[in-house]
Amino acid sequence: MKALLIAEKPSMMRDIQKAYNKNPISDKLDFACFRGHVVELLEPQEYDKKYEKWNRVDLPIIPSQFKRKTSKGYFDLVKKLDDLLKNGGYDYVINACDAGREGELIFWGFYKSKGYKLPVKRFWANNLTETAIIKALNNLIDEHDPALVGLGKAAEYRAQFDWLCGMNFSRSVSIASNTPVAVGRVMSP
Repeated sequence: MKALLIAEKPSMMRDIQKAYNKNPISDKLDFACFRGHVVELLEPQEYDKKYEKWNRVDLPIIPSQFKRKTSKGYFDLVKKLDDLLKNGGYDYVINACDAGREGELIFWGFYKSKGYKLPVKRFWANNLTETAIIKALNNLIDEHDPALVGLGKAAEYRAQFDWLCGMNFSRSVSIASNTPVAVGRVMSP
């Protein structure tokens, strides 16, 4: 079996690769990494040009389906990952982003927005000691594990809620005060 392991950041990828090279598992692994969030939710005006002008009558803005685009500055990285995933002959992908909700969002935001279909396994380690890395590589979690599914949904819903609050409240307050006001990110509803 052959897999592509995608880490959240270069330093994490190097740590995992170093441990793997010293203690290889049965499957052959190739390594790649993100640099944080490489995709982001579309802006309102990317759903509909009418949102370029801020009008109270257009609020609230609620997309029928949230969509993502490649974040500015990450086009080359996303193209490289896309080429690997489409042409690398992989049997599965390993999500090696940080263990937690944000790590799930970084991986799945990219993976789902690009429509990839390869099975995914989760590398889950709370630290990057060699022992923890090898343990995680030998105990990859299936993408359908209920705890991971729930964590992924929580991450996606939080991102959508942040978007809804930020885009709508910023516009509403700015229109009411006649001055640009950014209403900050909501950490949880």
